[in-house]
Amino acid sequence: MSAFEQIVVGVDGSTSSVQALEWAIGQAKLTGASIEAVTAWHIPNTYGAPLPSGDDYGTIAAETLDQAIAAARQARTGPGDDGVVISRYVARQDQAA
Repeated sequence: MSAFEQIVVGVDGSTSSVQALEWAIGQAKLTGASIEAVTAWHIPNTYGAPLPSGDDYGTIAAETLDQAIAAARQARTGPGDDGVVISRYVARQDQAA
């Protein structure tokens, strides 16, 4: 059994978060760990202004996470890299009332 069973990576779609996923893939390959890629979203503050209609922030966050995972996998094309298990978690965080 690996000393690291799971590596958790926060992802916001930025270049540095994709690079963190790339590193995690290499580390998971070395240690036998799985990866959990995590992103969070919330309904933005509007301060009385109406929200744009049709925006599904949860879907946007999930698509951003999927794109980051795909980019990291594409960058890591070494033997065994595609065998690393990456689960995804999209969290909604509402602001306190």
